[in-house]
Amino acid sequence: PKGIEYSAGGASLGAAGGGILALAYLYIKYSEIKKENGQYIVLMNDEILPKISINKELIESIVLKDKEFASYIQKNIIKAEVLIKSIEERKKTLLRILEKILIKQESFFENGESYLKPMTIKEISEEVHLSESTVSRAIKDKYIKTNYGTFRIKDLFKIVKYIHQSEERAVGETYVKRLIKEIIEKEDKTSPVSDQEISDRLLKNTLHISRRTVAKYREQMGISSSNKRKKKLQNKKNI
Repeated sequence: PKGIEYSAGGASLGAAGGGILALAYLYIKYSEIKKENGQYIVLMNDEILPKISINKELIESIVLKDKEFASYIQKNIIKAEVLIKSIEERKKTLLRILEKILIKQESFFENGESYLKPMTIKEISEEVHLSESTVSRAIKDKYIKTNYGTFRIKDLFKIVKYIHQSEERAVGETYVKRLIKEIIEKEDKTSPVSDQEISDRLLKNTLHISRRTVAKYREQMGISSSNKRKKKLQNKKNI
């Protein structure tokens, strides 16, 4: 029997709710920080999917035709209602978290990655009065759309700290990775830049990132070492 549907398309989902779980995942996966009338606001992007609801008229018609099935239907209606409520609660929790992140990171949303400030899940959890594990689960596999691209919310908590002129500074990990990638993309392919050379170039931009850290981020991005990049080019030429 098909007793649960989302209203806009009219397509029904199985009463056991398996399809709804997939919808729930997408329903709150993406959100957006947008500036309106000179002020930043959080948009939960409800338009991604139509509202999930229970088609009671359809259920009643099924029950009338098969009263023995009524008990099974009723149990799954309760499950569906619990699931719908859970989706709304998750959305509210994520909204609260994003509103706190917006307050802390307004300069990032205004000016871009290089303005990301140090921020911990513990700080946010204390401000929204939730456990760190609850906040971690709420932001897991969630994304935020900004004027400077779409980011995993989790990545906003990844900060690289370094010392510049005896002063401790911090910058977003995603920003450092992007700079490393750009340097490699613009390199002379016949003479690829080493991790130390990348570190030296970043230092010219006042970013003191060690060779070891450069190597770690390069590997995380799936980029080969300078020696392997050079050998790959030579192998292409020999073919």
